[in-house]
Amino acid sequence: ERFGFMREMLAPDQDGPAIMTSGAPPAHPDETSISGQWSINEGSSPDEVVDTAARDLGNFFQNALNLEARVTASSSQPQIQLAVAPKVEGVNTAEGFRMAVSSGTIRIEATTPRGVMRGVYALETRLRERQRASMENGATIRNMRFTPRITTGVHAGQAAFDETSFPSMYTDGLLSRISHSGFNALWVHLNTEEATLDSKIYPELDDADAATRLARLQDLAHRARRFGIDIYIYLSTGYAHHLPESFFERHPDARGVGWGPPMC
Repeated sequence: ERFGFMREMLAPDQDGPAIMTSGAPPAHPDETSISGQWSINEGSSPDEVVDTAARDLGNFFQNALNLEARVTASSSQPQIQLAVAPKVEGVNTAEGFRMAVSSGTIRIEATTPRGVMRGVYALETRLRERQRASMENGATIRNMRFTPRITTGVHAGQAAFDETSFPSMYTDGLLSRISHSGFNALWVHLNTEEATLDSKIYPELDDADAATRLARLQDLAHRARRFGIDIYIYLSTGYAHHLPESFFERHPDARGVGWGPPMC
C-alpha cells in the first residue's frame, strides 16, 4: 500500500520499545519501584481530560512497562494519584503541575485537568528517560511558560485552505500525539464562502455543504478537548473559490484588496 505508513502515523503512539522491568537492577533507597500491583486513581468524578490522561497512563504501563495498572476511583497503595485542587504548592500557571514521589505513592496534582495531563506526560517521559520502572523520591514542580502552543497538521499542496471540505485528518491517535508533543491548540482553515449558512446579509454566499463543514469543526473541537487541545479558526476568504464581480456590485462595501479580489 503506497501510503500505508500514514495509518501508523495517525494511530496512537505505542510508547516505543519496552522499558526494562524483569531483571532490572534493584531500586536505590531513594527511589520508588513500580510493579504490577500499582493502580491509577483518577478520582470519583474525573472530567474528560483527567480520564483521558489516566487511560493514557494505563496504556503506557501496558505497552512500555509490560505491566497492568487498573484505573480506579478508590484510594489504595501502591498508587498513582491524579488530583485537581484549587491551590497547589508552587503551581502558578493553568497547565502547571506538582508531582510528588514517595514509597507506594506518586501524586500528580494541578489546579486544572490540563495540568494533570501534563503531569502524566512528564511521568511517562521520565520513566522513558530512566529506562527502568522506578522513580526518584521527591517533588517536581513544572509551570508552562507559553500558551497557546499552536500547530497544524501536514496537508498536501493547497489542501489546508479547504480542509473542512473533507473528512478530518485529525484522528484521536493524531490528537494524542500532538498533545504529547506539548501543543495545546490547533489552527484550522475555514473559508467564509464555504461556511455561510442561511445568511440574511449575504444570501449569495449560502453553501449547501456549510452545515457539514461546521459539524466537522464541532466534532473536532469536541474530540480535541479531551486531549487538552483548543481549536483556533483561521477564517479567510477567496481560497475555496473567487467571488463573482456581480457579488461586489451588490455589496461594494465588502470588496477587499488583493488576490481574488477577497472580501474585506
